[in-house]
Amino acid sequence: MPRALYKGVKHHKESVLSEYVDEKVKAIENPKLLLAIKDYSENNSDEAANELVTQLKAATFLAAMMDDSMNVIDGIVQEGSTFSLGIIKDDEGRSLLPIFTDWVHLNESVPGKGGFVMGAEWAFSMGKDQFDGVVINHTGMALPIYKGFLASLFGEQNA
Repeated sequence: MPRALYKGVKHHKESVLSEYVDEKVKAIENPKLLLAIKDYSENNSDEAANELVTQLKAATFLAAMMDDSMNVIDGIVQEGSTFSLGIIKDDEGRSLLPIFTDWVHLNESVPGKGGFVMGAEWAFSMGKDQFDGVVINHTGMALPIYKGFLASLFGEQNA
């Protein structure tokens, strides 16, 4: 099993904490992405790869918050707050940001921790800029995605 570490991250955008969220946030699920991951892992076809990319771009993810010492007003994390994110080290020692498709997978990984919502572009940008990539649902059917591919998802060159 990958080793989990923690990293402090300066918060620059408003994020919503899980304990204060409305029903839309509580209902974060990515069933089409989960099916695309499964299909790609079983078939590895061009069609499966294209569907996986489509679903990755459309996804909304959750990230585990490992520290609750933030400045929160009305459920909104205030600019300048700091928090810690988990880090997963792969077999080659690369640091990956663990992100989750839904609350079930987040709670399997880090029971009792809060989470915040990240759109795909923000999650993947953070994964390539501050880590060596991301890993989606690392305790289940894990999908690691590394810097070069993350950059290509949103049209960046020379990652």
